[in-house]
Amino acid sequence: MTDTSGSTVVGFDLGHGQTALAAAYADRDAYPEVLDLPGSVGRQHVTAVAEHPRRGVLVGEDAAVARGVTRLWLGFKSPELDQESVSRPTALFVAKVVADLRDKAQIPASNVRWVVGVPAGWHAQVRKTYAKVLRKAGLNDVEVISESRAALLYARESGDVGLRSDQLDRPVLIVDIGSSTTDYTSVIGRQATPLDHGNIRLGANLIDREILRYVLEHHPLRSQLEEIMLDSPSERLRLELLCRRVKEDYFRVPPERFRDDPDTRVSQMTEVGTGDGYLDVVVRLRKADMDAVLATPQSALDGLSWVEAFRGDLKAALARLSKGPEVVLLTGGPSRMDFVLDVSRQAVGPKTTVMRGAEPEYAIARGLALAGRMSVKAAGLRADVKQLFESQEIEGLVADHLPELAEAMGSAVASGITERHIIPAFRQWRNGEISTLNEMSAVVSARVNDELNSGNTIGLAAAISKWQSMLRPELDDLTRPICRRWGMPGSALDLSGVSLDGSHYSVPVDTTAATSAMDSIGNSITVVVAIIGGTILGGGGTALLAAGPIGWIIGAVGVGAFALMGKEAAMEKAKSADIPAALRRIKSEQSMITKLRADAPKSEKELAAALAGGFLENAGEKLSHGMVRSILAQLEARADEAELLIS
Repeated sequence: MTDTSGSTVVGFDLGHGQTALAAAYADRDAYPEVLDLPGSVGRQHVTAVAEHPRRGVLVGEDAAVARGVTRLWLGFKSPELDQESVSRPTALFVAKVVADLRDKAQIPASNVRWVVGVPAGWHAQVRKTYAKVLRKAGLNDVEVISESRAALLYARESGDVGLRSDQLDRPVLIVDIGSSTTDYTSVIGRQATPLDHGNIRLGANLIDREILRYVLEHHPLRSQLEEIMLDSPSERLRLELLCRRVKEDYFRVPPERFRDDPDTRVSQMTEVGTGDGYLDVVVRLRKADMDAVLATPQSALDGLSWVEAFRGDLKAALARLSKGPEVVLLTGGPSRMDFVLDVSRQAVGPKTTVMRGAEPEYAIARGLALAGRMSVKAAGLRADVKQLFESQEIEGLVADHLPELAEAMGSAVASGITERHIIPAFRQWRNGEISTLNEMSAVVSARVNDELNSGNTIGLAAAISKWQSMLRPELDDLTRPICRRWGMPGSALDLSGVSLDGSHYSVPVDTTAATSAMDSIGNSITVVVAIIGGTILGGGGTALLAAGPIGWIIGAVGVGAFALMGKEAAMEKAKSADIPAALRRIKSEQSMITKLRADAPKSEKELAAALAGGFLENAGEKLSHGMVRSILAQLEARADEAELLIS
């Protein structure tokens, strides 16, 4: 069995504006802890990196405030990883963050699995390229996953938003608001689907830039400041960062305070270098100032204000859903802005719950760590399930109970065959439409196969389902130890029961595993139908029919025509002879049909037993292989479902 003890899993939420990391451990169930990044403010780094001629690579706040840097990058997260302006700062930033964490003994030097999040809209190839950049930066064992998946796992485990495990099967819309984009992801039945990749322009940094424009517009030295920013892009980035900090401080203040005292101010100050010294810049915001910023039309949003654009995008995302969400989950630091919560509630109405965690800025980092731990444990689960497959214990179990399946199949085929097929064929033979009794047997065989191939397989489905249910206790004995090892309920790998209502088969719960159970039962029926076809159409079934239900007709009307030959010879001759019409009608049709119906229970039971023997003798290996494959497919599906039970 796979051993994952000692593995450290680090969720790395490298955001456009802020970066946070959280750690979990593969051999513990403790909730992921947010790491204190060396030099960070509030356990987060500003996503900034700089190269300094003496101090080397700087990250976060150090990079943002340092003077004399050769190059400063701020907010460089982008799918354009083929551009050096994206790949280089990404690699520098990641390598420095990891080196600092190891230097401060926050993470071990080895045996670390890194999980890094990306927007839902980043395609598979972009994710592969991103993983390659991250590996070059020192993340040797790295997995890149969707941030929406991390948000869902955070919601399940944190308790902050009250999203219970049973709600994960209900429609959820995840709204992940970042500095550069807003992503909308629909989650139905635990399957996540990005909705047009969100709005690639609607990021909270647009608010930062509008605050800067607003401040400059009201600053007495506006022209001098604009000239400085034009000459020094680094100074502009620093001023944008200052505006972001003030915005974050503003939305940490309870809204009631601004309503009670409209003159309440939130402010911060910085110095901007000039040719002959420094210039003080103060960013100060009151409620009226922030209201003006949020209401300002922006060219980047086609003339809409940020609030209008968010409202429109959210409504468009809701309109694209095939089923309205029962829960809207807000993640990302910018979701702290209270108007985001208000707009979301207005858009979805009172019947939909809008949730936001206590620390949304750390939600993705923690969710990534949970996903990584789940992935490590899931690999162990998969290895154990594979080991069970390879042990051939399931093959042995199926082989031991194959006679019961063959018996059930024989009964399913033989049941009702007299009324549905033998009596109609008898009438055709009696009227001369069928020449011989052997031909009549062949016609019955062909019609049985046509019936099964046309989809009339409810009897077989019931037989297979009942047989599989009989196996479940012994299968559970094989899977329960695996479940216990990975901290899951003992029933996590149980095969779903299949119920039948006389016209179709279904499963009791709406899950991926249950759907796969139906598919597997369907595949089993396909295998069984092929086996029955090979057995009956191959001649065995025809002989069985001639010896059984149709044999009585031969004895009743055929033997007399060849009485001088002896009974056995006469019976054989009668099967292939074109018996005269007069002899075919020697007894009334009604009396013959009455006799066939009276003998049906006994003859069909004998036919069922004979067919069961024929199945085992002629196709036992193929039947066993088909049933094993069906069970393995269902266990694979259950393992997929069980992975989400791992935390």
